[in-house]
Amino acid sequence: MDSTMLSSRALLGWHDAARQPLQGGELSYLPILRPHFKRTARSTSASVSGRLVGSTPEFNPKLNQPYPPTKPLTPCGRNFHRNRRENAGRTRLHAASGEDRFNEPITRKYVSVPLDYYCVLGLERDATPEVIEEMHVKILNNEPDTNYGKDMELSRSRLLSHILHELSIPQTKEAYDIKLKESKEWPTVLIQLEWLPGALALMLEVGKAPEVIRLCDKLIQDAAVKNYFDDIRVAKALAHCEVAREAIDSSKVTEACRDLSRAFTVLSKDNSLAPSLLAEIESSLKQLYPLSVLEDLSRPLHSSTGEAEAKREEALHTLTQLIDESEQLEPSKATATPEYLKHALTLLTAAEAVNLISWKDVAEACLRGPKDAGSAMGPARWGLCLADAAYAHVAHGFATSDRETILLAQLLFKAADASSGKL
Repeated sequence: MDSTMLSSRALLGWHDAARQPLQGGELSYLPILRPHFKRTARSTSASVSGRLVGSTPEFNPKLNQPYPPTKPLTPCGRNFHRNRRENAGRTRLHAASGEDRFNEPITRKYVSVPLDYYCVLGLERDATPEVIEEMHVKILNNEPDTNYGKDMELSRSRLLSHILHELSIPQTKEAYDIKLKESKEWPTVLIQLEWLPGALALMLEVGKAPEVIRLCDKLIQDAAVKNYFDDIRVAKALAHCEVAREAIDSSKVTEACRDLSRAFTVLSKDNSLAPSLLAEIESSLKQLYPLSVLEDLSRPLHSSTGEAEAKREEALHTLTQLIDESEQLEPSKATATPEYLKHALTLLTAAEAVNLISWKDVAEACLRGPKDAGSAMGPARWGLCLADAAYAHVAHGFATSDRETILLAQLLFKAADASSGKL
């Protein structure tokens, strides 16, 4: 062959390993091929097809001369280096969300969390290295919550050591202080993934329960942290318990029950997860639910949005359930004790009190005497409520002109007299 008739493969400058033809999509000999690029035999062969691989004549018939030499190309085509840079950028971008550009889960070593180093150590920003070291030792010796997994304590101690290291070096401390000034809330820092349980525990220790709840809701959707899902759930449950504790301190029992219910829901998905905490939440809910009913019944009857009416209807439904459950137990062991029922009755309207239970059965059971004294409808349970129920029937009977209701009020007065000896 004439020296001017250069082979297309010589123009490509391929090394010896690449001089075999593309057969059956076998591209294992291409060293630049990487799994994260997701190249296929079809796309790669298309990128190297055409004049350069000899699929068209090597001689240009129009100009009656050979095609001019071209720059050596890799098997991935002319734009390989540009594509490689773009692919690498996309891979880094998607790595922050736990997935690569093809939506495949990848292993991530770091996670972003809101963390104030000074708040964690209980320090001011102008603290000296000696004070920082002293507070680090103090916080490190505090015993963390025992409901976390076995690796949480090690995670917490390593994160505290990292915080000490960052605040002990003037350059890193200055950089962190700048980030802290620019942030309206806690600055977001990048920590090792294995430190995540420790970060959640430290945030709870400094009273950032609402922030922990929001962070856990975000993390639970991230497949890259699935190995720490148990610690995330425990941290979220503990955060809800902390919010409930603050609500109880503010005499907001209904809000406390709401947060405790959410904590119970988080942990009940896996009964082996923090069983002691789950038992404590369940016990607290049994004690607080009756009180939340009284709190809801004491609210205004009406609101412009209709929210008050909905909450009151729900409270009445819960009160009826408590009464039904208490009928299966002794009055002294029931949740709805006689004192509790009397208090609840004073918070009801006349119509609500009349429709609460079958007061005729209660009055007849009280009039029958000692043989029905301990029954579900007997005086041991309802004796304290009979007089209030009678007055409610009087008011509702005259308001609705209902003769039957007024006659039932007379029967309730007799039952109250028989139960207490006097009206």
